[in-house]
Amino acid sequence: GRPPRYDGRWRDRDPAEAPAGVRTLRQDRLVIQYEPASPAAGAAPFVQGQVENTGTTAVSKLVLEMRIAPASNRIHTESFEILRNDPLLPGQQRRFIVHPSDAPSGWTPGRVSLRIVSFE
Repeated sequence: GRPPRYDGRWRDRDPAEAPAGVRTLRQDRLVIQYEPASPAAGAAPFVQGQVENTGTTAVSKLVLEMRIAPASNRIHTESFEILRNDPLLPGQQRRFIVHPSDAPSGWTPGRVSLRIVSFE
């Protein structure tokens, strides 16, 4: 089956009101809210969320890094380019979902984090 889609439950609320498990990143004009999702047995892990441009200029490229620290303590990192060829205009929000290509076994949502590597 297909992974569940982010439904925007907390989109217009204060990050403090977000459901358990939702995390917020803020850097310059970007606000990212995301939630590592628990995959079904045998399914690949993923992170879903939303990015918002709170600035006055468009964001044409966004690179996020996912960091997974499984129980084995072998840290896995992988970068993802979001917004490729589709700028995020001021005031816009966009949903995203990222799937690591080589996630370690034994990962749990509580040991996954995102960071903003760069944006233009």
